[in-house]
Amino acid sequence: MVVCALVDAGAEVLGWPIATVFLRNVVMGEKYFEPVGSVSVLNESSGALAVVEYKSKGMFGGRSEDVEVGLWDAAGGKTAFGLEGTWTSSLKLTEKGKAKSEVWHIGSLVSSAESRYGFTTFAATLNELTEVEKGRTPVTD
Repeated sequence: MVVCALVDAGAEVLGWPIATVFLRNVVMGEKYFEPVGSVSVLNESSGALAVVEYKSKGMFGGRSEDVEVGLWDAAGGKTAFGLEGTWTSSLKLTEKGKAKSEVWHIGSLVSSAESRYGFTTFAATLNELTEVEKGRTPVTD
């Protein structure tokens, strides 16, 4: 179980289990990780719930990156809001009777991203040594 306290957001506490992830194409073809099933994210402060469902295409359907998120209020009632898209590129807010609006999209990718784990430029900078780390890391790093 992962627990995240959002101090700047009114001290809200969110909790969720780690998603089940399969490594696909182990024997042949391009290997990739695919989350499956669903994950429930509970706002432990308010009781609101988000259920993230990773869509599956089946054994021979190929890679699936589609995701849908349903939202429930503290009383257990389904809200008019949700999210849909792909966990690898973008998510759009859905609201009954309104046009979808993008709320998240992937940042720019490093050059040759296919051979560099699909890193965004931001993720790549997390692996760079800054002046703070220089001279303070073990030789094994």
